[in-house]
Amino acid sequence: MASLHDYSLRQKLILFAVLPILTLAIFGIIRAMGLHQEFQTASRNTLAIQISGETAELVYALQHERNLSMNYLSDKPTITEIDLEAQQAKTDLSYRHLLQSHALARFSQDLASDEAKTFNEVLGNIKTSANRLPLVRQAVQQHQWDEPGFFNRFNDELLLLINQLQHQTNDAAQSRAYSDLLLILRIQELAARERGLMTRLLSADTLEPSTFNQLETLIKEQTHGEDLALDTFEEHHRVLLQKLQSALPSQQVENIRAQVAQQRNISQLAWEMSDSLGYGGLIHSYKNFLLRGDEVYASQFNQKWDDMSLLLAKLKALPNLSAEQRGAIDEIKHTLLQYHMGIPKIRQLRAAGLPVQTIDAQLRVDDSRLRSALDTLRSPAPPVNARLWWELANERTAMLQDMARSVAAHIESLSQYQMRMSLIYICTYAASALFTLILSLLLGRKITASFMGKIESIASDMQKMADDPKLELTIKTKGSDEIAAMAEAMNKMLKERKKYRQALVRAAAVFEYSAEGIMVTDADNHIELINPAFSQITGYSIEEVKGRNPSILSSHRNPPHLYDAMWESLRSTGKWEGEIWNRRKDGEVYPEYLAITLVRDDEGQIVHHIGLFMDISRRKQYEQDIWYKANFDTLTDLPNRKLLSERLGHELKMAEHDGRKLAVMVLDLDRFKYINDTQGHDCGDLLLKAVAKRLQTVMGSTDFIARLGGDEFVIVLPRLAQEHAVEQYAKRLLQSMGDPFKVEQGSMSVSASLGIGLYPQDGLDVETLLSNAETAMYGAKDEGRNHFKYFTQEMNLALIERLGMERDLRRAVANDEFCLFYQPVVDMESGEVTSLEALLRWQDPEQGLVSPVRFIPVAEDMGLMGELGQWVMDKALADLARLHTLGFGLSMAINVSACQCHCKRQSLDEQLRSALSRHGIAPRHLHVEITESLLLDNSHHCLDTLNNIRDLGCAIYLDDFGTGYSSLSYLKKFPISAIKIDKSFVEQLPGCESDASLVRAIVNMSKSLGMKLVAEGIESKDQQAFLQALGSQFGQGYLYSRPLPFEELLPWLERHQHSQPDGFAYQNS
Repeated sequence: MASLHDYSLRQKLILFAVLPILTLAIFGIIRAMGLHQEFQTASRNTLAIQISGETAELVYALQHERNLSMNYLSDKPTITEIDLEAQQAKTDLSYRHLLQSHALARFSQDLASDEAKTFNEVLGNIKTSANRLPLVRQAVQQHQWDEPGFFNRFNDELLLLINQLQHQTNDAAQSRAYSDLLLILRIQELAARERGLMTRLLSADTLEPSTFNQLETLIKEQTHGEDLALDTFEEHHRVLLQKLQSALPSQQVENIRAQVAQQRNISQLAWEMSDSLGYGGLIHSYKNFLLRGDEVYASQFNQKWDDMSLLLAKLKALPNLSAEQRGAIDEIKHTLLQYHMGIPKIRQLRAAGLPVQTIDAQLRVDDSRLRSALDTLRSPAPPVNARLWWELANERTAMLQDMARSVAAHIESLSQYQMRMSLIYICTYAASALFTLILSLLLGRKITASFMGKIESIASDMQKMADDPKLELTIKTKGSDEIAAMAEAMNKMLKERKKYRQALVRAAAVFEYSAEGIMVTDADNHIELINPAFSQITGYSIEEVKGRNPSILSSHRNPPHLYDAMWESLRSTGKWEGEIWNRRKDGEVYPEYLAITLVRDDEGQIVHHIGLFMDISRRKQYEQDIWYKANFDTLTDLPNRKLLSERLGHELKMAEHDGRKLAVMVLDLDRFKYINDTQGHDCGDLLLKAVAKRLQTVMGSTDFIARLGGDEFVIVLPRLAQEHAVEQYAKRLLQSMGDPFKVEQGSMSVSASLGIGLYPQDGLDVETLLSNAETAMYGAKDEGRNHFKYFTQEMNLALIERLGMERDLRRAVANDEFCLFYQPVVDMESGEVTSLEALLRWQDPEQGLVSPVRFIPVAEDMGLMGELGQWVMDKALADLARLHTLGFGLSMAINVSACQCHCKRQSLDEQLRSALSRHGIAPRHLHVEITESLLLDNSHHCLDTLNNIRDLGCAIYLDDFGTGYSSLSYLKKFPISAIKIDKSFVEQLPGCESDASLVRAIVNMSKSLGMKLVAEGIESKDQQAFLQALGSQFGQGYLYSRPLPFEELLPWLERHQHSQPDGFAYQNS
């Protein structure tokens, strides 16, 4: 080993790599030889399965020849000598194929000596049997052969050969398949023997009882073999066997077996009866009793009678008895009955003293027919034609042969697969070995080069650094071996030195460019160093502060205990941080966030104080802005709900403590949503700001106001001396709202509704008091707006009812619970029905029909009128189109609200144009009814919409005229075609003079303006006559018809088409 020192490091590495490669090569050769042996075994398995298949074919041929030979020698053969010779030729051909098989020759050569000896012995026995075959055939042709044992032994020797072939495989799957094949061939052999034996049995005139036992043994062996196969076969082979068992030929064979078994049972029972009748039997006991008269013989007779009766019952219970067999049974029963009836007669005659010869002559029974019947049952006729059995048994045997071939093919496929896999393993192993060898060489070369390269690189770098001590190099290396670790250790030493220099550079950069002010003081707290940010924040330069105490920045606004806590924290923890107020050089005081850290030396002595601080003026301002936005309304600068809840909660506690009262007012602008929709949200915002300013002018010094959201404000009177002051304050608030508001260089009038809640009677907490005041506000709105109202408990019920109404309305819209009723409009002069007014109704499932007076205002507040109006428009025009189709040329009037006129999604005139086009209605047949409240909206949008409706061709009616605030200027300005007098003015006519004068004025005004006039609510003929006398042309009311659903309207129109009892008809197109 000492000589190894003379080799270079590279040579040592090469020598070290060669040894494992040689070891790997040796193991590779051993493995290759094993794979080659496996391939040879697979080849021998393939030869064995080929021999097994040829042997199975010979077995089948011998089975067929044996059965044909037995058939040929039977009493009633079903084949000819030609058939037998043809099968013998097939057997010889199968035998030659086996002996001359190339597979058999190769297989015999490949066997080892011990295996070859056993195999050749079996093969020699087969050849010996084959040499005897011609002698057996000659005996068959001469009808001198009576024993099928030769064929049985021959087939057993062939099956033994297949068994020897099975032992040649070491593959578990093939071995199991061989076992399946042997069992199938064994079952096939048993079936073939059964075929021949059964054929011989069925070919005779009567069934030989001696043959039954042989058949039973064969059948039991087959059944046992099939059960064993079902338990041990592979799944695929088991399925094949199950199909074979359920096949029709197998079922028919089973049926024949059952029939033959039944005949055997009949024969056995008949022989038992014969034994019970003979010596010591029933007839013998009868004769002894006749001769001797001893009752012992009578008892024996009765016992034998019972035995015979039981045997007869068993016979008769058997199914499918032939007519001949039933007759024989009846004959036996009849004869036995004569013997049975003779026993009591013998007693009588012997008692009478008659001699035995006389009694025998009188009671003699003819048993010849009994014996003939027993012969019939003991030797029954074959139940099935032998040829039928032969054909069915051949089919079943052929199916077994096919199954054996299938199993053999499966074994062959397994053997072929084994050969392929062996070949694949050999090729794969050879390729792997070659790849491993090449890879080992390449890796060895690569590792050697890498190893040497690292060593040479490190040596070179170390030499350079030795030549130049100031040189800084990084040794480049890869991997994690010891060489790499050595190089890494050297690199760490270089990096540490470089890191210290870089840390100093970074610290200087941070100190120089940090946005935070940095101040360094000595142990006595004198300033030594500051950074540029310090100068930017404080305004002091280094020259102005160096050597001075940081107290020059003090603003004198910090409490003394702050500094005490600061120094205590520095002494105990070595650091302190917090917010303080300092002063800049120009005198401005500002907030800063300061962090101070102590620097100690190795002995624990303080050497420096380092202070870092930042100006947090902007953050403080941001926090103040966030607080303001969280507590104040950004539009009006009033406190919002959050601040209101806090202040009101505080005032409630104070009021409770002082025992005084407190008032909360909730103010809501009237029709503010309408202003928003018509004038725009910007205008609405300006109005809210103006309202907030005006409310603040009314407030007292202790009062405060807040905006809850939208157009809702809350005024709190915390120092309430007397309750009547609240009412005065409320009136003053509403009065202040009466003056117009200047908005966008214009003016706008708006009223408000006010609800009042008092502490403690109307609520003890913030939420309850605000809720009750809001409820009172809604009560004020319900009473006509521009009004104030105190909270009462009844208002809760009204609010609950309104909320329920809103909930039910949403459900009604979703469930389509609305319907239309139609009331005719009549020309009072001619009596013709000219038009219909569509009236909206709500069919509530619980309340029934709900009046529009109840739900229309709520629907308007909820913003549902746009959707409802569109539905009314479509439904009314659809029904009108149907009326036109039926021949009624009427017009239709629909009501629209102000909400529909201000729909931003689609204007009202566009909705009407679209609906008319959709339903095919001419515009002249549609009247649009508006209320006077819509005219109060003196906007260009509303006027343009009404003009567009008029230009479309639709007439515009002013509904409920006289109940609102319209003026003559409105009637002239807006495109009104007709006026409808409200029913409140008509219902007292003609008796009420004031109503009569008002109606007379309205009629004259309409005539002067050239407008049509429709009177609503006419319920009597006197009212009609009065209005007609004034010159009113059209009427509407219960005198003519109540509002009708469409289903009732059609019959009403039909009736008035033919007769006009009240002086009116309908206007037909």
